[in-house]
Amino acid sequence: MHSGRTWLSMANNVKKIYGVIGYPVKHSLSPAMHNAAFKYLNINAEYKLFEVRPEELEDFLLKDILIKDINGGSVSTYDISGFNITIPHKIKAKEILERGFPFNQDVPQIQQDLYYVKLSGAVNTVKREGNVLRYWNTDASGFLKSLEEDLEFKTKGKNVLLIGCGGAGRAVIAALSWKNVEIKKIYITDINEETMNSAKEHFSLIPQA
Repeated sequence: MHSGRTWLSMANNVKKIYGVIGYPVKHSLSPAMHNAAFKYLNINAEYKLFEVRPEELEDFLLKDILIKDINGGSVSTYDISGFNITIPHKIKAKEILERGFPFNQDVPQIQQDLYYVKLSGAVNTVKREGNVLRYWNTDASGFLKSLEEDLEFKTKGKNVLLIGCGGAGRAVIAALSWKNVEIKKIYITDINEETMNSAKEHFSLIPQA
């Protein structure tokens, strides 16, 4: 699966590379946000944009290959410390990552992380630890935190209408389905009927927690 290259931890004086993968991705404002945070926190790191075509996704996730950022700079995938995943890769990336790096279900602290990934069927955040990739759906946990802390919205017993059933929409469904949230019912709709039907089929096959 992997090239067999020995992973070496980066020295403190070597700039770490992070980024976001998607296709297209040039419109993303993520580098401005993350690089400003790195500078403010005095972290020696840079956040880049990587356009990864759908047919390149599996090699990017599972192999040690050279990839160019949108400015033409080359970097090895094994030298990317972590990355976010955006359209159209969130669902396909979950399938690839789960096959290549299955969750250790014996570790209790990952129960909720595992639930969000399994139920949403999507991944948006990946961290490299040696030759292993750890992955999460932080869309789900971030949505819940914002709902509860920023909007002070009480979820118990509520009905919810979700407009949009793509990767982020699936994460919202996963978040609202967590056992402590106690939502009464979730209604979904999407301008793309195929996307909506795909989401319906996906969630109908997964037992609730």
